[in-house]
Amino acid sequence: MSIMLPYGKKSISIPLSDIKNYEIFLPQEVQTNLTEKDIVNNSLNNPIASETLNNLLAKKSPERITVVLSDITRITGSNIFLPELMKIFNSAEIIPKNITYLIASGIHPPCNKEQINALFGISKISSLELEEVSKPFQYHLSNGSKVIQHNAKDSQTLKTVSTLKDGTELKVNKYAVETDFLILTGSITYHYLAGFGGGRKAIIPGVSSYENCLNLHKLSLCKNRHKKNSRAATGVLSGNPMHQHMTEVVSKLNPAFLLNTVCNEKKEIIYSVAGDWQKAFQKGCGFVRKNYSTKVRKKFDAVIVSCGGFPKDINMIQTHKTFENCINLVKEGGSMLILSECSEGVGNNTFLKWFNYNDEQELVVHLKKNFEINGQTALSTLIKSKRAEVSLFTSLEKKAVNAMNMNKTPSVEKYMGEKMLENKSVAFVPYGSSLFFRG
Repeated sequence: MSIMLPYGKKSISIPLSDIKNYEIFLPQEVQTNLTEKDIVNNSLNNPIASETLNNLLAKKSPERITVVLSDITRITGSNIFLPELMKIFNSAEIIPKNITYLIASGIHPPCNKEQINALFGISKISSLELEEVSKPFQYHLSNGSKVIQHNAKDSQTLKTVSTLKDGTELKVNKYAVETDFLILTGSITYHYLAGFGGGRKAIIPGVSSYENCLNLHKLSLCKNRHKKNSRAATGVLSGNPMHQHMTEVVSKLNPAFLLNTVCNEKKEIIYSVAGDWQKAFQKGCGFVRKNYSTKVRKKFDAVIVSCGGFPKDINMIQTHKTFENCINLVKEGGSMLILSECSEGVGNNTFLKWFNYNDEQELVVHLKKNFEINGQTALSTLIKSKRAEVSLFTSLEKKAVNAMNMNKTPSVEKYMGEKMLENKSVAFVPYGSSLFFRG
């Protein structure tokens, strides 16, 4: 008997015949007879605390529409729901050239043309084509709609919205501000700081200034102690300072409509919510909480976990989400192996330097003096790496892996042999980025 664990764009077969005591943890399979398109349209036809998108467009007759999209690091099913939105725009007689699709890159690098084609579901047989224009980060669809990639550090594309309660100035991509009708899209997943991804994250950090992104992530740290804020945590919204801040930011823009999906480990849309940007999002969070988390009833000597393949393991910063989700499964002082290809490296050149500080307090002291967003991801990684002996099966260089207080293994089989797992309890998690284990 064997188990298949995703790795990049392929899977690795792991033999189980020599392990006597193991369990396999898979996300709950959500049963539905509906197609992905039907699921999306069902939510659009039955919006939460809102009129339908068709009715809103008919009432407001907007001249300019902006649709905010996640970038390639998020699996949203945009190739399914964007054509459905386009049908609604067409029926409302919205001129395509008046529609802007704004890719919420946050502080991520821009997508390439192939990746944007994937977001829109553009293929060789598609009626749409993506055309490059001379300006950086910008494209046009062949129907005339703009496709803009947000650049958090480009002051010329940012517009001041207001001053926030904390006294900071809110600056957001001008295409999200200078519009008559703002639509947020994305996918609802667990997030290790914001509680949940999706919803308000489309605006901040999605299309906000770099300074606003920094200020948001600083809230993950305690004000008066050199520690991570315990309320900025996976699955937590109540009392979460980051969630509260994001809600304040998005309220300044007051989006007209939201469409958020939940995708399974096969990258299929299994659930969708639409309507009011707060209430629809809250309902989607409830679905994720019910179907994609489980209470830990026992801890294991070893945990072998895959992020779920590309793009969940595109880099180490994205891999951290799997680490966060599954760390509660392993016994204190046990071992964990994470399968993560990291085809695009660690994710940011500044990430590794934070591991020069070897304990939480020291890292937080330096982070407060010179805050970087990737520093708090490094902080969270460091805290968890102290709880277990962590190894990576990855394309990252050994030097980079060791710098993160982890070991690099040349193969899953070698790791299993070295840890002598035959008589130990072992947990296998093939889709670690999708399933959160509550402590």
